[in-house]
Amino acid sequence: MTPSEIINKTILEKGGDPQKVGKRMMYVLKNKLGILLQKNNSVLFLAQLGDGDVECHLFTQDAPMTLFKSLPYFIQKVRDSEVRAIYFPTTNEQLINALRRLNVDVEKSDREEYKWKAVV
Repeated sequence: MTPSEIINKTILEKGGDPQKVGKRMMYVLKNKLGILLQKNNSVLFLAQLGDGDVECHLFTQDAPMTLFKSLPYFIQKVRDSEVRAIYFPTTNEQLINALRRLNVDVEKSDREEYKWKAVV
């Protein structure tokens, strides 16, 4: 699947508006304020918040085990970058637990608009 197919299908499954999310993502990418990473049928979208902090969104059409096998790739890419901390709006406890099993230090966010924070 292409990144846009993965993103659109994931957003639709969650009852969201792919057009609205797509516009924001295109603005961020066009202005070089974020990046997309893909592994298998999972896409990680990172948008700059400033001072080495990024907002993170994961879009996936992978089975849970395939996604778990893709996470180390995403983690390494982030660790190889200048990112200091990642903020997640997600309430998906399974994803947070998977990150913790992969030795990512995930804690409650210090920004009220996000639920979780991971320091890399």
